[in-house]
Amino acid sequence: MAKLRIMTFNLRRDVEHDGEYRWSSRRDRVASVVREHAPDVMGTQEGLPHQLADLDARLPEYGRIGRDRRGDASDESCAIYYARERFELVAYGDLWLSDTPHVPASATWGNRLPRMVTWATLLDRKSGRTVTVANTHLDHESLDARRRAARFLAERLPGAILMGDLNAEPGEETHTFLLSAGWDDADAREPTYHGFTGQARVRLDYILAPRTHRVRLTRVLADASTASDHHPVLAELEPVEARVR
Repeated sequence: MAKLRIMTFNLRRDVEHDGEYRWSSRRDRVASVVREHAPDVMGTQEGLPHQLADLDARLPEYGRIGRDRRGDASDESCAIYYARERFELVAYGDLWLSDTPHVPASATWGNRLPRMVTWATLLDRKSGRTVTVANTHLDHESLDARRRAARFLAERLPGAILMGDLNAEPGEETHTFLLSAGWDDADAREPTYHGFTGQARVRLDYILAPRTHRVRLTRVLADASTASDHHPVLAELEPVEARVR
């Protein structure tokens, strides 16, 4: 069975007031973390176009898909990176977490900022199987927007490996609903958000495995604290063989 190494990595949007933690000081470190842990698939959050372009240049072994949340190449994306040598991109798309999911920048659930999910179906050259992965970043202010987003994800992307920053701690309704809807939490049982202090205090970043995959390993990469204000999370998933009747 072909195992999958999955990473979720909130890159921290490039903002001037971050000073020594501006993106220009972190981009090589981010690329180094990715190369060191060599995920087969990675979901990033908060990446602006120039940040993703910097990663593209440093990680040519990966393909990338995902529009930005405004739909005009000006804002953050929930990008998906995939190892070119292992995967062939079969299908992909972007959906806005709203009542009009195909309308870029739409936000109708009480969230000030548009929120979205990017998905991809990949053909695994090792196994000959396809796998669907999805990457999202849920709203940081509106609990109702997160609740509705969780239901949307369950309806639109059942069976996908789900990566992302849920902006919800374990036990919040958003999290518990997704578990009840058919996902297992890879659950490294460690906080992930540290605000560039290195001392994480809340868990916001998740890899959720559908029941078609079992979790073999999960790590919060706390040694990457200078790369972003969130620790990346790495999980190793293994397909569950269907029983022969």
